[in-house]
Amino acid sequence: MRSLASSDFFRILYTHLGGLITAGVLRSLAWLPLVFWITWASPEGSVAGSYGLGALGFLALALFGDPFLAGGAMGLSLRIIRREAASPRDALAGLGSRYPALLAWTWIQSLFALIALYNLLQVLSPESKVPEFLALLATALSLWALMVLRAMNIHLPRFLLEHELHLKQGLIQSFLIVLSHPMRSFGQLVFRLGWVLLLMLSGVGVLLGLGSFGVLHGFFLGMDADKEIE
Repeated sequence: MRSLASSDFFRILYTHLGGLITAGVLRSLAWLPLVFWITWASPEGSVAGSYGLGALGFLALALFGDPFLAGGAMGLSLRIIRREAASPRDALAGLGSRYPALLAWTWIQSLFALIALYNLLQVLSPESKVPEFLALLATALSLWALMVLRAMNIHLPRFLLEHELHLKQGLIQSFLIVLSHPMRSFGQLVFRLGWVLLLMLSGVGVLLGLGSFGVLHGFFLGMDADKEIE
């Protein structure tokens, strides 16, 4: 098993920094309207309910747009891991790859995130009518489920693009990897989240961290995961 912080991975990351930043910029386009709305729109100056509706509308737009733009990062990462010639132009060529499957997966994760948030609010709200024990149990279960989905997300893009599996098959394979190696899977997830946070602390690192670092990391780990499945 390769080290989580393998020098090979960071060497590849540095070598293809231009293309990965391009992929990150592309993915950020889906979220810019929402960020702009939250940053510049004024809730106090809006017609009742319009601020919240606007935020929900731009969030829905991002959740529909990001899976399309994510194809660029996936296609570029696959070429990099296969040691094929890769350039920023390849990020553009991959746009829309496996869009229906990625769209469904994005909304599945969003649904679980919404459920986890709702349960957490029930725990924190003093006016909640849900018994405290049930609220805590539901919150714990939903957060664990969300963590499992995020761990599966490390491997799923590779199964969809490189192995061309259907979404159901990709989900099963990703879940089996997490189930068979839970400690390692969550260690990989913590590693990824930690580096994304560090990248977001810098200017260009924001685009790299949110858009393409995680995708490349998943494809890189997949080289060893495939051997274990076989």
